Amino acid sequence: MAPPLSDSWRLRLDVETILRELGLEVKVRGGHYVMCRCPIPGHTDDHPSFSISTREHGESNPGHWKCHACSKAGNIEQLVEIVTGTSQRDARMALVRKWAPEIEAESRKPTKVVEEMTVEKLTTCHKLLLDTPPIVEYLTKTRGLSLDVVKAARLGTEG
Repeated sequence: MAPPLSDSWRLRLDVETILRELGLEVKVRGGHYVMCRCPIPGHTDDHPSFSISTREHGESNPGHWKCHACSKAGNIEQLVEIVTGTSQRDARMALVRKWAPEIEAESRKPTKVVEEMTVEKLTTCHKLLLDTPPIVEYLTKTRGLSLDVVKAARLGTEG
């Protein structure tokens, strides 16, 4: 699952570097944007008509783009998705890995709430197993385990 992200990580993006990595050549530089030929498949662009913001400007974060010829627009993840043919999730994760690696690392850590929920759910599963006579009978009679072993091993949990 992609980490929930605020837009603040996009402020770190070096849009011109990303464009170069995608094989796009910047043709025109403005105050807060650059222009190049549109990379959208199926759109032949003879003149730079694709603009992309390079820094925060008004309500626009770095990486917001629009092609003024084909009218398509989007954010940096969508651009990487379109140009590379990956999913938007994979595009976002590639950008996060490079430009905000601490977000990716943080997203891999289980939160205390998740840990507490997991312990609670495992305990509930174990109690449910012990409260289900056919399961207890199967474990003790068919499998030959004592009830003490079932309890000590906390069967019914993954931990």
